[in-house]
Amino acid sequence: MTIRKIAATISLVFLLIYSLFSQPKISYLIPDVGAPGMGVYVEIIGPVNYFDNFGTDTIYYNNNGSVRIVFENPSDTEKVVVGPIAVFWQGRMISTYFFVNPLINEPNSSDWTALNPEFKIPFRVSVNGQLSNSDTFYIVKPYSFGNLLQNNFVFGTGALGRRSRSGAMIVDELNLRNGMDYKVFLDNSLAYPAVNRSYLPFVLLCQGNISGGSIARINVSGGDVRVQNAGPGGGGGGGKFCDFLTGNPGEDGGNGFTSGGFGGVNNLFGSGNYKQYGTGTGDSGKSLNGVLPALNPGAWEASGGGTGHPFGKSGIGCGNQNNWNVSGGYGGGTGSINNKMGGSGGFGTEGKSEPSNYINGGKVHGNEFIIPIAGGSGGASGNPSGLNVCSGSGGGGGGAIRIFAKRIENLAVLANGANGGSSSYGAGGGGSGGSISICAKELAANLNLSANGGNGGGNGYFRVDAPSFSNITYSHTNPAAFIGLSTDTNSIARGRKVTITGGKNPGSDSVLIFLKSQNSDWFLYNVVTGFKNQINFNFDLTFPDTSKVFYLCAIQDFNNAIIDTFKYKPRYLFSQSAMNIFVREKVGICVGDTLLNEQIKGCPGSVVIDTGVLRNFGDAPLTINFSNARFANNFG
Repeated sequence: MTIRKIAATISLVFLLIYSLFSQPKISYLIPDVGAPGMGVYVEIIGPVNYFDNFGTDTIYYNNNGSVRIVFENPSDTEKVVVGPIAVFWQGRMISTYFFVNPLINEPNSSDWTALNPEFKIPFRVSVNGQLSNSDTFYIVKPYSFGNLLQNNFVFGTGALGRRSRSGAMIVDELNLRNGMDYKVFLDNSLAYPAVNRSYLPFVLLCQGNISGGSIARINVSGGDVRVQNAGPGGGGGGGKFCDFLTGNPGEDGGNGFTSGGFGGVNNLFGSGNYKQYGTGTGDSGKSLNGVLPALNPGAWEASGGGTGHPFGKSGIGCGNQNNWNVSGGYGGGTGSINNKMGGSGGFGTEGKSEPSNYINGGKVHGNEFIIPIAGGSGGASGNPSGLNVCSGSGGGGGGAIRIFAKRIENLAVLANGANGGSSSYGAGGGGSGGSISICAKELAANLNLSANGGNGGGNGYFRVDAPSFSNITYSHTNPAAFIGLSTDTNSIARGRKVTITGGKNPGSDSVLIFLKSQNSDWFLYNVVTGFKNQINFNFDLTFPDTSKVFYLCAIQDFNNAIIDTFKYKPRYLFSQSAMNIFVREKVGICVGDTLLNEQIKGCPGSVVIDTGVLRNFGDAPLTINFSNARFANNFG
């Protein structure tokens, strides 16, 4: 081969490698379902280590800019409209709104696996002309459970439907049975190294209202079936270890968004055996976007906890029985020394370290916006030392849940981390609390929200987006509940003008209003200000043309971002409650010339002569009522 051919081959290889690494990658989107007439807040998550994957962190109008969503089938633009997009977390995620046209045909199924092809919407992300891999948004018919909720209590299985590929469900309304504990289906029949998407966060979207009677509970806490299992979206706890001749082989790591570390048995003379990881949302215990499970440093001592955050970090096990003061992860707890409790998971607050002067508790990460949606993290197992003794497994992290409806009332929502397993030879660290997001268009009232950690686990996050809320009880005040963004339920455009009301966070006085019609691109319609330190706002909206359908979304601007690999806080706030789709009714619009009022001079009481021209500038017939008018020759 000549030098020239070798050089050309090398250049081609480098070009292929560059193209491979420069191509943006979608790991998953959440949620991935919508229904006709519904707007859906969507997060598109990229690989944990692909910084700048979706370009530079800022907002894009999603028209013809450098970052936009592209449908594989051009006709799908008549079915779904994607709003402005914001790139966050150092290029690793996108926040945006997916609007489903209210005038399309009704989907053939509520089950995403049974949809006809016309309701499957494949798309890609375009970044500076480079297209990502393809993913799919599904248009479904809302589930209608009715009285089935009186005797069925697990969402996503049996009579209560199926969760989507990314863990979401859409329902028409929910009237929950008073006093009952509703849970979310988690497929614990799967084993390592299987992919287990049921451990993605639970997003529950309701077109109507949600009521819990006097009080009902939706529970996504960790610790179901095994203490080390997480809730949906949480990280798994570490499996327990046993010493010497117990006959007990230890336990597998907990299932979760990422798996907890595997346990095992420590035999005599420095030998031992390991169990398996649990299942993660990705293969081999990892998350779908490549976050690693809790790794083992090569000893039969203790196992670490998995993280529940797509940009977090799992803890690790213990590598030295007497000297192992190693930091906890951004979420997952790390193992400790002989006969000590494992580090507990962290989230909104740090997890407990053991001994107290160590640093093996999970660290604070994420943000109070809960962007992206994420759960709590798992605790590490204890480290046993003795003859025929076992430690406790680490507790699984609390799950992540987002609930949306017009009104959400009389409901308890639990996303608690699990207690670690008990043992006098090293208890398991507790899982951290998860996250709870309540999104209402009208009212959130009489709610009891709990996202506590298990024994030693850090607290989780709360967020409430609603224009009006009352009587909401939180299990903790550190971190404090975050008040988010919302717009009202207006959906019919009668005439050219309507007043929009909504709720916002009082910490910012800038709400960006974006508008699009069937005949226009997205444009910044208004920047609403003048409501500083207030939680409500309003503005007048004038429709710019005679299109049949208009799409509106609100985004709150906090003017700056906190750039941090693990504690990133976005500049812009999106919300499931901050979208409107308007169907405009055709109307006649009366526009008249100035009327000329004249009176015959010298004839008091004479007939007034009025002249003028009336025109119809609308797109429907104009009816004019002349019930009090009299015309020449007494016609009227």
